[in-house]
Amino acid sequence: MDIKLLKRLREETGASFADCKEALIESDNSYEKALEIVKKKKKERDQKEQISWKNKEENEVCIICGKYLVGFNHSECEKGNKPLYTANGKHFSCYYDDMFYETLGDDFKQDDCIVVVEVEGENFKTFSDTEDKNQAYELFNHFSFREIGYADYGDWDELSSIVGKEEVEQLRKIYFDCDDYAETTWTVLLYHNFTYVTLVRD
Repeated sequence: MDIKLLKRLREETGASFADCKEALIESDNSYEKALEIVKKKKKERDQKEQISWKNKEENEVCIICGKYLVGFNHSECEKGNKPLYTANGKHFSCYYDDMFYETLGDDFKQDDCIVVVEVEGENFKTFSDTEDKNQAYELFNHFSFREIGYADYGDWDELSSIVGKEEVEQLRKIYFDCDDYAETTWTVLLYHNFTYVTLVRD
């Protein structure tokens, strides 16, 4: 797979790393064919994920701003002017967060970028709390992952537009503005329901 074509495809379409990678493999590195595949897939996904602003349930959450649909004004969200994902400033503590490393490193890493990924699945709280490794593996096998967005490494404004300014300030203080991360070339940040879980880097 041609990394330059992958980066070009992501920049032109705004599609996820995984979708672009899959399209290039499927098209045997033909940029034009990959572009068609990505656009078709993105259109199908957008149609499926359109927000329904009618018949709102009290426990439904806006996928753009993260607030409840009932009780908040979402007119700006409907226009697409809000960040797609705003972290809540909380952090999960998982006994077996190392289980995520291979998946995130293989599927979502991109050189010179910080990629934000959401892990989805039931019983995540149980997974994060359990000390039973067998139970953790069983729960992990039912998780799925999706890319939320990405920013060039060190472009904190762009990252803030994804997870929020306060979250970026906290991440920089803990993980990025220190000597241990001076040689980092890529990072994948993992979240669950707007809560930070872990990160993978090189």
